[in-house]
Amino acid sequence: MSKTVSSRVENKLHKDMLQECNKLGVTMNEYIKEALRLLLYDKCDLEFEDEDSDEEPSEIEPDPLNRKRPEPKLTVSDIPETKEPQLEVIRL
Repeated sequence: MSKTVSSRVENKLHKDMLQECNKLGVTMNEYIKEALRLLLYDKCDLEFEDEDSDEEPSEIEPDPLNRKRPEPKLTVSDIPETKEPQLEVIRL
C-alpha cells in the first residue's frame, strides 16, 4: 500500500528538479521517491551523474516535460465545408 505526500517548494527548486528529471528521463514522482530512499536508507536506483565527471554529455536529450505543443498543421477552419449529399428517390 502506498501513501501520498505533498509539499510546496519554491519556483527555483521546482525548475531545478524538473531539469534533473528530464536529464534522467524520470518523472518528478520517481525522482522524489528515490531522493527519499537515498536520504532515509542510503539506497537509490537512479544513476546520478557526477557533476565533476569528465564524460561527454549524451547527444540524445530527453523531451522536456513542460515543452509546448507544436502548432497544428491543419485546423478546423482549413477543412472545406461540404454539403449533405442529396438522396435520389427511386420508385419501383
